[in-house]
Amino acid sequence: MTDYQTIADSLLWPCWRGISDGYKMRYARNIWQQFEDNIRSAAYTSSLAKFFDVLCRRLSIDIRADDVRAVGEMLSNADQHSVLRALRDETTALVLLVRLKNEERKAEFKKERDERENL
Repeated sequence: MTDYQTIADSLLWPCWRGISDGYKMRYARNIWQQFEDNIRSAAYTSSLAKFFDVLCRRLSIDIRADDVRAVGEMLSNADQHSVLRALRDETTALVLLVRLKNEERKAEFKKERDERENL
């Protein structure tokens, strides 16, 4: 069984980062719900690679070069059955982990910007 944090960090976070900023801005009001709904529905397959393909096509995800290795390892080494079950049954919790990571990233950017402005 792959733990939720690993699924969020190695699979869903790269997917979130791969969604274009334009798409996120266009659907700002419901982007997190769209992300969650698309994860849940794409997870109804027997293959983690198929899940990933469907999710990427639905949200026009373009995985960043620095995330390719983590995603590849997850797709090839994870227990597909347990990861897909988690993606179907615990989608909200997994997306919450991604949202928390996104908020941490935003706070770091804000702190860096504030430090630069105070120089």
